Amino acid sequence: MKNKIYEPSEDTFSLIEALEKDIIYLRKQKNPIFIEIGCGSNYISNFIKKTLNPFIISTDINTFALQSLTRKEN
Repeated sequence: MKNKIYEPSEDTFSLIEALEKDIIYLRKQKNPIFIEIGCGSNYISNFIKKTLNPFIISTDINTFALQSLTRKEN
């Protein structure tokens, strides 16, 4: 099942690097909401959750990605 889910790659890691550069600003936000469209492996949402602990909404058209996300949360 794992190979049917978009795995983290260059674009994922580039976004994580950009978020890390703005982490001080992001931590100052009150009641942050994070929406990830096309969560794939959920790598970015997991990073955000561990770093900022916001309210998160993750979506994907790939049912395997959503099933994987559901298993991780339960």
